[in-house]
Amino acid sequence: MTAKKFSNADLRFQACLAFTLKYEGGRSNDPRDPGGRTMEGVTQATYDAYRERTRRARRDVFTIEAAERDEIYRNEYWDRIDGNRLCAGEDLCVFDFAVNSGPARALEVWTKIGPCKVDDMIHGICAHRLSFLHALRTWSHFGAGWGRRVAACEALALRMAYGKAAPEVLTRKAGEANFHSGKKSTQAVAGGTIMGSATIAHAVHGGMTGATEIRILVVVAVLAGIFFFHAWRQSQRAAAFVTEAKR
Repeated sequence: MTAKKFSNADLRFQACLAFTLKYEGGRSNDPRDPGGRTMEGVTQATYDAYRERTRRARRDVFTIEAAERDEIYRNEYWDRIDGNRLCAGEDLCVFDFAVNSGPARALEVWTKIGPCKVDDMIHGICAHRLSFLHALRTWSHFGAGWGRRVAACEALALRMAYGKAAPEVLTRKAGEANFHSGKKSTQAVAGGTIMGSATIAHAVHGGMTGATEIRILVVVAVLAGIFFFHAWRQSQRAAAFVTEAKR
């Protein structure tokens, strides 16, 4: 893939849609998924609204036609994020985020990051997206797949944005991912150790014993756990991105 291939807005939409469909899969009716009955990422509710808007009778989303599916993706996601105005690669990140979590949230993150280099924009969107997904109660079931999807999205977006120069950018970003992962882990260990030591020292100095000391130690353990959890999440994201960057 080269940047020239994605100079045309329609071709860029098709390329972004192809990626999204790869991860949305076929039929789904998982009771743990709040979207319910879904076909290639289009929920029954979304399909019902589309059929009503186009003055057609409702029908099972499992029978949706490819042309209808593509029209929904274009009108409800691509057009709502104004994909035509976005840079190649940047468009994929915002579009796939919009499909997963809604156009409003994807645009909010895009706006918050603000004008910057396209690789920084791509990285920022994917980082925010993963943090949001990780906070969902369904992360325990769908998290592994979501993590791989976000990592693959970031890697492909960089290829779209930089064309022939993508390998160099991917190598640099993969190196940064490893570096920041290691740095976060070190900070987590150091932070947890310092916090625990300081709190225990304070308890001893103040003559606190029994139930009070136990409560303090519990709080320290919880805070240390949070440090380690964030470090682990960062390392998982870094590992997934490095894997995708090598493809």
